[in-house]
Amino acid sequence: MKTIIISGSIKKAGEEIEAFAKELEDLGYKVIYPKLGFRTDDWDKLSEPALRKLYKGLTIEYFDLIERADIVFIYNKEGYCGNSVTMELAYAYAMKKPIYALMKDQEISRDVLFDDYASTVEELDKLIK
Repeated sequence: MKTIIISGSIKKAGEEIEAFAKELEDLGYKVIYPKLGFRTDDWDKLSEPALRKLYKGLTIEYFDLIERADIVFIYNKEGYCGNSVTMELAYAYAMKKPIYALMKDQEISRDVLFDDYASTVEELDKLIK
């Protein structure tokens, strides 16, 4: 069973990412993705040192998950990748992981790192097989 990690903005497309992940799981893939239950609206109550530790921990954890995954899928709705997704993309590329994206990226510097595009779960499944 192949493991796919999805990287994308929870704020911009959280529900869509979750639905995409569940469809992939139904096809038999193990899927790692940002969970909707992860609340960011209380982060403004954290002190800056606590917030910095939180961000660092989450970034390092996701890098570790990328290392363990077979495939990286960038869920770049409307061609958007934020700072965290951009770092995850670069890390996946450095790890020589196959990288697929939902669509062409707004920035050519990111877009050139994608191996191909899949706007549906079925398209991604065909690319992987």
